[in-house]
Amino acid sequence: MQSTHIVNEGTHGALDVFGPPLEFFILPEEAGGAYCVMTGTIPPGVSVPLHSHPDIENFFLVSGAVQVMSQRDGTFEWLDVNLASLFTSRAMQNTHGETCRASQL
Repeated sequence: MQSTHIVNEGTHGALDVFGPPLEFFILPEEAGGAYCVMTGTIPPGVSVPLHSHPDIENFFLVSGAVQVMSQRDGTFEWLDVNLASLFTSRAMQNTHGETCRASQL
């Protein structure tokens, strides 16, 4: 990875992942495959399909609210993720997210 530097929005371009746009700030190869940093927006009424990753996934909510379906002990449950919360999903854990209004929580 480079020495201290600023990564501006648009450096790596955006991509559409089944609806929600994502933009990388640090690509996995820039961090030796150890992690990546990206920003994403889930517009109201849009959901992220049920999926899993071979690695840990973390996201920090900077605005709004989201409900995340999470797999725990072989069952699925909805979790409310609020502003300034960090959500962590372990490797190969199925997750699904959709936006909602804060008044619905």
